[in-house]
Amino acid sequence: MWPILLAILLVGALALPRSAHAHMMPAQQGTVNVLGKSAFVVLSVPAAVLDARNDDDRDGHLSDSEIGTHQTELLAETGRRFRLFHGGECGVFVPVMARAEADDHRHVTLLFKADFSVEPVDVRVETDLFGAAEDERQLTIRASRGKGGPHPENEAAVLRPSAPTHAFFRSKYHLFLDFFQLGFSHICSGFDHLLFLLTVLLGVARRPRPFRAILGVLTAFTAAHSVALVLALAGVGGLARIPPVLVEALIAATVIGAAAANLWDGGPTLTRTVAVRGAIVFACGLVHGLGFAGALAEMQVGGAGRAASVFGFNAGIELGQLAVVVPLLALGLAVHRALKPEQQRQALRVLATGTALLGCVWFVSRVAG
Repeated sequence: MWPILLAILLVGALALPRSAHAHMMPAQQGTVNVLGKSAFVVLSVPAAVLDARNDDDRDGHLSDSEIGTHQTELLAETGRRFRLFHGGECGVFVPVMARAEADDHRHVTLLFKADFSVEPVDVRVETDLFGAAEDERQLTIRASRGKGGPHPENEAAVLRPSAPTHAFFRSKYHLFLDFFQLGFSHICSGFDHLLFLLTVLLGVARRPRPFRAILGVLTAFTAAHSVALVLALAGVGGLARIPPVLVEALIAATVIGAAAANLWDGGPTLTRTVAVRGAIVFACGLVHGLGFAGALAEMQVGGAGRAASVFGFNAGIELGQLAVVVPLLALGLAVHRALKPEQQRQALRVLATGTALLGCVWFVSRVAG
């Protein structure tokens, strides 16, 4: 029976998108810079999310000549689909320019501003600039105000079709809640992070005093990625400058390593000691923490809200991983106990083999990409 299960795991591995991990942020970007009574906006969006009538040759791209011909229409559409508010006042749209990006004209950069009657204390963004493709379903917006002043503020948000609006420059409490939600959703879709943690937990669950071992693994892993996240964002030791492609490849390697340990019937003798096992998990947690730091650094949150955003993001990650891992682990342990000893060992080997192969797929795709 195990070859059939292994085939299913392989098919699942190949079917997963390359972006199925916890540490990458969306490519669609935008900035909102509040200066006086105006908010200056720069958006880079896929050409596919804009009106197809501006694509004269219907190739899915917008060439320089097409943008030159339809610049007025493109900017007018942007003004209708990306609006800024201060309280109940909608900013007056003032178009500036549109231009093609260098990546085969698949993206368009749009520049405009929104004028208000008074200097906005907070700015709310509403948009529906989303497409049908996976990488067109998110838009990262970074907002700033007070540049050059004594108290500059930077904040960021990820907008989606299910959450197309966001209010910037609110209280630290609201900022904490926003980043808590972001961290929670971020980790719930982070298959590589969750798979590593589940693999390690299943490996230690067969040992004497399983609940003590599980608690030790969770503690070591949580402490490690929290420390790495904070230190990297603080710029300690140049951790923030480690290339993301290297970090993502190392994260895939931790998945392979955890699965390989389980193939040795729960791990080599060396890792049976609590101290060594905890040290290994802690080291892997540091790598995953660098991945989270890279994701959060993309948000470029600064000023007084930085601590609230980091703490909220990390808290969301912790609760999110518990919400996913605990039920799955409980289900796995229930199934495990219903099997005979030989069936238990065979099931663990099948899961470990499939996980290792999936980790290899991730590793190769991240190194190659």
